[in-house]
Amino acid sequence: MEDTYLQHEDRIQRALKHLSTKASYNLSAVARMFGVDLQRLHRRIKGINSRSTRPKVNQKLNSYQIKALELYIHRLDLIGQPPLLSMVRDAAESIRIATTPPAERDALTPLGRDYIKRFVTTHPRMKKIRQK
Repeated sequence: MEDTYLQHEDRIQRALKHLSTKASYNLSAVARMFGVDLQRLHRRIKGINSRSTRPKVNQKLNSYQIKALELYIHRLDLIGQPPLLSMVRDAAESIRIATTPPAERDALTPLGRDYIKRFVTTHPRMKKIRQK
């Protein structure tokens, strides 16, 4: 029977706890003892996170900035102003710049041309509706 990811991670955590109590150890033997992948156990010992706990790459806005952008879009919708892609993109850029520390602003790369299109596809609550 195949293990779920969480069961495998639990066994890795138990193996790491076991390893922390030993002064010297044979990593292969511990991996066999707990039934975990040797390479995965070795990566955890080196401090490399699992994919589920790693920070996302190439994500321009964090969760708080995305929430602020969603609120902006919702407010525009409430007042009857259709949120144009250019308006949403400019708002996302403004939110991003305003919430970035001044020392790090020079390192920011601008949002891409298709950022908002990807944003809409990855956030199902934000959907385009044609005006009648």
